Parts: sequence; structure tokens; C-alpha cells
Amino acid sequence: MGNEKKKVLLIRFSSLGDVILANFYAKKIKQKNPDWHLTWLVDSMYKDIVRTQPWVDDVIVWDRKKDGNIGFIKIIKFIRSQKFDILIDMHNTDRSSLLSFLSGIPSRYAEVLRLPFAHNIHSFDTIIGESEKIDECPTYLHLTEVNKIIDNYFKDGKSKKRLTLAIGASYEKKRWPIYRCTEFCILALKAGFVLYLVGNGEDEIRGAEEICNAVKSDDLVDLVGKLSICDLVQVVNETDATISGDTGTLHIARALGKNIVGLFGPTLLSDNYMKSLSKSIYSSCTERGCEDWQCSKPCLDTIKASKVLEGVIEVIERSGIK
Repeated sequence: MGNEKKKVLLIRFSSLGDVILANFYAKKIKQKNPDWHLTWLVDSMYKDIVRTQPWVDDVIVWDRKKDGNIGFIKIIKFIRSQKFDILIDMHNTDRSSLLSFLSGIPSRYAEVLRLPFAHNIHSFDTIIGESEKIDECPTYLHLTEVNKIIDNYFKDGKSKKRLTLAIGASYEKKRWPIYRCTEFCILALKAGFVLYLVGNGEDEIRGAEEICNAVKSDDLVDLVGKLSICDLVQVVNETDATISGDTGTLHIARALGKNIVGLFGPTLLSDNYMKSLSKSIYSSCTERGCEDWQCSKPCLDTIKASKVLEGVIEVIERSGIK
């Protein structure tokens, strides 16, 4: 299969963490099938990071917020006109299944059956190389062009270790509480670290303001709401370790092969993925991994700041960073 020239469409619209994870599989697909021309259909929010990946030959952009269903119909018409040979649905929703069904593409792959006749091959085994699992792959994210403004944050003459702290997540239950983040910042600053707060959205912006008001230090840098995705990649790459819940920031750090302290409660990832992280710290809740976003039980708030700092110091020392 790998020596045959094929036009291939990969579908993964969003979200950030899932796009980063799909990038690992895109790399694997192209490694096994180097003559394939791989086109990625992605939401406009993630187009810049996808375009820079060397294993992606082309990108089709759908602006879901702006173009809506009319744009979706136009995308389907465009896809039909391109005469793709293979479709790989890594989004696997009703919408992506409908697109697959209407695409006119003869070979349509998906791992989960959702809509009848949408896909005709229900395994990726034949198109993804099995020689390397995700926990064996050091990196699978190609760095984007450096933003000189972001670069200036790291040319401050400081010799201290630098940490990225992600304070946001798509669900409140996936967020380490702001008071815990504040406690961690106090401890980390006393231990001699420089911290960069990252995140997006109004809740995260307010949370960052609360942290900075409580912890006044030149070594605490608030970047929440100020970064593009490509800027975020640059910040994570420049720091010595990243502390994050199950968010896009964690997946960026993993894809870059950076030190990670992952905080887990309502969600758990695959065994191979968890093995690939530098350090994982879990909620003490007996029902962790429940994915119950309405649950009122204590979750990530049971993870103490002191334990996270111990994890940070452990992974940095283990990696040999001086």
C-alpha cells in the first residue's frame, strides 16, 4: 500500500488536544505510506499549526463559526470535486460521518461505526504503522515560526528554571482550582522558578488576574488570553516543564517531547499515552475517570500544590536539566 500514489483526506476538525493527537497518527500514516498525498480537513482555528507539519501536504479549512452549515455543504462539494481515493475520519461524529457518506470517496476509514454506510472500513490497522507506539515516539509536533514578541519573554537574562502552568480546560471539572494554582505559584516562586500562566477564555483571564493579584512577582508572567496556538507551542517549547490537566497544553507538551506533570481526575487517557508522560498525579476520588461533568464530589482540588511541585522537581532532575 505504501508505494501506491493515493489522494488521502484526513478529517479532524478540532479540538486542540485531539488535533495534536491526530497529528501523531498523520505522521505514522505518512511514514507507512510515503507516496500518499495527505490533505487535512480542519477548523480554521487550528489551520496554522496543521499547515506547518511536514507530513501534511495540503489543508482544507472550514470556518465553522463563520460559515456554518452553508460552509459545510460547500466543503462537501469541494471534496467531491477533488476525487480523493481514501478518507480517514479521526473526528468520528455524526457530522464527520455524514461528510464521509456524501464525499464520494471509495475507501472510508473510521474506528467506530456511527452512521450506517458512512464508512466501509472500521479499523486503521492497515494504514497506520505499528512499529512505534505513542509512548515510544519522542516527538510528533513540528515547531512553527518563532514569534519575536514571545521570544522576548525568554531573553530576560534570568538563569532560573521556567514552568508553563495551564490554568484552563474545556470543562470546569478538568481545571485545577485557582486557589490551588495560587498555592503552587507561591511555592514554585519560593523554589526559584519562573512561571508562565497560559489559557484562554474569560474564566481563565479572571483566574489569572486572581492569581497575579495574590502573588505579586516579576517571575510570574500572565500570558492568559494573549497567545495564538502557535505562540502557545513556542512558550511550551521554551520552558523546562509544563503543568496541566487534560487540556490542549498538555498534549502540545507531550508532542514536543517536553517534561510534563499531568493532573488527572474526571478523565484518564490510554495506558500507552499515560506511560509517555513524565509524571501523572491523580485525584484521590475513587471514581476518577468518570467523565461526569456535573459531579459535585471533590476532584482535582484534592491534588495539593506541594505534591505537584515535588513532581516538577522530580521530572526536571530526572531529565538532567541544569
